[in-house]
Amino acid sequence: MPVINIPSGKLHVQELEGNSEDTVILIHGLFGNLSLYYFNIAPQLSENYRVLMYDLRGHGKNSKEESGYHLNQMTQDLEALIDYYELEKVHLAGYSFGGLIALKMAMIAPERIDKLMIIDAPDLSGISEEGFDQIYEREFIKPYLQQHENTHKEVESFIRKKVDKNISTYNFLMHKTALLFDLTLDKNLFYHPDLKYITNETLLLYASSSCFAKDGKTLSAILPSSSLKYLEGNHSMPMISGRQVGKELHMFLKELNEYALTVDQ
Repeated sequence: MPVINIPSGKLHVQELEGNSEDTVILIHGLFGNLSLYYFNIAPQLSENYRVLMYDLRGHGKNSKEESGYHLNQMTQDLEALIDYYELEKVHLAGYSFGGLIALKMAMIAPERIDKLMIIDAPDLSGISEEGFDQIYEREFIKPYLQQHENTHKEVESFIRKKVDKNISTYNFLMHKTALLFDLTLDKNLFYHPDLKYITNETLLLYASSSCFAKDGKTLSAILPSSSLKYLEGNHSMPMISGRQVGKELHMFLKELNEYALTVDQ
């Protein structure tokens, strides 16, 4: 298990080497882990890019932490990861809360970020604990189980264990950590006055049936160099339609690179 040391502790990281010096860092959302990308999205991107994935603090194979779930700490961890690998500039793709980390990073360290890919990132204002419970059940658990309801019993058992592990992480973070309080510190990120100064080329990839679908339009109106695209599905889109998500990310990076080469010529 690749583990690196950063100022806040140890960080579980996975890397897929590509045919380019350009690096894409993939950031998962709350209650998940880097496996969101590892088996589907990351391999597609690694055809042309070096890909780094990591577990957020308190998630996946990292140690369980009682605090530090606000965006300031999360972006410090991300910048420490970039420093560890001695990268001058990276592309960032973040799903859900991971998208908020990517946005915050582009605000505080724009010189370290090239292109941004924001996947169904939520506006946190107005989301209560009860709201989180409803969203988690409706957007994660039910669609995931429905997708695999006709699978072989051995596969079904594996899926059930995976869901149980995810629920365990959810219960720990929601009820035994400062997560809910920390999220209140960042609830107005979409309305931060510096957000409009993010000039990175940005793909806003949202699910048409997600409870956060409207948030894509909010960001699109704020970010001057963004393009908004909707795919079918709900908030669990990267899990259920990972191949399509990977294709969209790859196309976005490839099209911009080809445009840059044309301009340079």
